[in-house]
Amino acid sequence: MTNTEPVWIEGTLHIVQIIFYLIGSYAACVGLNRWKYEISGKTRYELVKALLNQTYIIRDTIRRTLNTAVFPYEYPNKNNDKAINDYERDSYVYSNRLKKLKKDTIKYYSLKLEAEAIYQKEAIKYIESLIDLVNDLQNYLIGEVFIEPNRFYKDRNNFKHLLESQKNEVDNKLEEIIRNLERYFKSEIAGRR
Repeated sequence: MTNTEPVWIEGTLHIVQIIFYLIGSYAACVGLNRWKYEISGKTRYELVKALLNQTYIIRDTIRRTLNTAVFPYEYPNKNNDKAINDYERDSYVYSNRLKKLKKDTIKYYSLKLEAEAIYQKEAIKYIESLIDLVNDLQNYLIGEVFIEPNRFYKDRNNFKHLLESQKNEVDNKLEEIIRNLERYFKSEIAGRR
């Protein structure tokens, strides 16, 4: 009987050891899955934060672009040389404003590509509508300022009036897009989707 006791104790120790390994493996799997979930949530949160932040930057850039006031610091040189006519100065200013808008939109487009991998088509639809709005605005300004310089130069006040009317229309569309994005992403962050 003494010969079987150590075998029995040794077998029990192996079973207890296997149970501890199984419990440890289960705890590790649960922990890794929870960590993966938290990392995924953090990634989603950071993407939403970056998208909304870039949306607000684009909104501000659009508003600056559509501003009819041209400030002295925006002119090609600080002394506002009279040799440069009004068209050249204003086209320089609007060209720089459009470059800034394009740069902000490119950054936004890269965030859109990242969002396509994570979010549903509804979010992408709102993001694309902002990009379309920016493209339409750029095409409008390019057509008004750069393609028809003679008309712009002769009828500068009319251009400013057209720009003001465009500003109101763009501002309404922009606010609607931002409201939709905020609503979608706030519910996304809250976990309702």
